[in-house]
Amino acid sequence: MATGNKSTLKNHNDIILFIEKNFYKVKDDGALEKTEIDDKNINLNIYIDSPIFSLIPEEIFQNISSTEKNSFLVPNVSEYTFFEEFVPEQNAYLIWAEEKNVIEKLLADYPTMTIHHFSERFLHKKQHINGIEIFLNKSFIYITAFKNQHIQLINRFEVNNEDDVLYYLLSVIKEADLINEEFKIVNYSQVKNNIRKQLIDIFKVKQEDFYTNKSLKEINL
Repeated sequence: MATGNKSTLKNHNDIILFIEKNFYKVKDDGALEKTEIDDKNINLNIYIDSPIFSLIPEEIFQNISSTEKNSFLVPNVSEYTFFEEFVPEQNAYLIWAEEKNVIEKLLADYPTMTIHHFSERFLHKKQHINGIEIFLNKSFIYITAFKNQHIQLINRFEVNNEDDVLYYLLSVIKEADLINEEFKIVNYSQVKNNIRKQLIDIFKVKQEDFYTNKSLKEINL
């Protein structure tokens, strides 16, 4: 959950997210707090929320041209800035895009900033649970599914209510072939909802750690 009050960034090691053209820092309890960055030459890692991304296995990536990769992400290529990064933990490349004017303004205002995609917080983890890891905001959810330490999928979905959240979670659980497996769910956000109770009722689980809430700061990068 994001708070409405603004703060000024003081710790350069804070996790900073860029959502809907605003900066947010992750507080110790996992909540998001809107923040301002006064130092224009700060060496800072920024994690941008963008729905335009894909994870491509390394062997496939090497045989696709940049033109093909870019046009795969968006049709109007000239309006976007494109990024790619190798993710050794997944033996895959993360490719993503953001509107060119957004990136140009960020780098003009903060020229020493290093830009990442939000999903990297999950993809670069050293270990994963057998199950689902999510980050829920008021209007979107990131869902990552792992089975036997291997990523099955990662995606971002637009959501308007709890029914949307539950629908996408159940869809991913089915697609990742976890229904007949023992799995867990970790929610790295602090948005209050009844999803935990609904999932426990659906899967008839009794273990306390089936669905846990953690902070993004607890991800073991």
